[in-house]
Amino acid sequence: MDPRLYALHGFLGHVEDWNMLFRNHKLSDIIEAIALHQDQYVNLSMKEWAIRFNEDVQKRGRKNILMGYSMGGRLALQALVQNPGAWDSAIIISAHPGLDSEEIIRDRIISDNNWAKRFQSENWTVLMNDWNASPAFCRDTFHFVREEKEYQRRHLVHALCEWSLAAQENMLPAIAQLPMPILWIAGSDDPALSCIKHLILKHPSSKIWIAPGCGHRVPWQIKDQFLSQITQFIGSL
Repeated sequence: MDPRLYALHGFLGHVEDWNMLFRNHKLSDIIEAIALHQDQYVNLSMKEWAIRFNEDVQKRGRKNILMGYSMGGRLALQALVQNPGAWDSAIIISAHPGLDSEEIIRDRIISDNNWAKRFQSENWTVLMNDWNASPAFCRDTFHFVREEKEYQRRHLVHALCEWSLAAQENMLPAIAQLPMPILWIAGSDDPALSCIKHLILKHPSSKIWIAPGCGHRVPWQIKDQFLSQITQFIGSL
């Protein structure tokens, strides 16, 4: 039975982001992109989401690979830690393992709450311009075109509040105990790159790839190099 590659998008992401990336690629037959902004998830914490997602995946009874980008990468970490036995390997992209300072956590809560208020009703064009100019994305050479009609704002507000980095514990100790091979990807120009300086990956087949000349949106900035890295990683398993 072929493995299944489950892909989790970022905060403003879509299933189509992954489908576009893998179109006509040999991995397109095994990828299953998950829509995170759904009513069934809107009242769940990160840990509650991980439990439900793992239960759904385990019902299918096959070899499972988990891939997550940014917010989706942080949700992926929750799923890996919640039930390591559900996953055979993982690919984590541009994801923060967790904050380690109460002051930084407080600042992040304030920032995310401010964004949440803006996403409730502010003009969409202004929001997108400011979002892409924020420190996380200001060094990116690629920006998605996002239309307001593609979302329900309450889903985005939920993600900003309940799936915030500030709502996530520092997962570095838990990550160091994960038994499966992990490919960890970060852009060399991502402002959050320093967050992985203490990252430890237990499995000997794990790998950290720092994508040269990239900001946060690595897969879409250097598509061919990204696809080559994950193809090699999955093939080596």
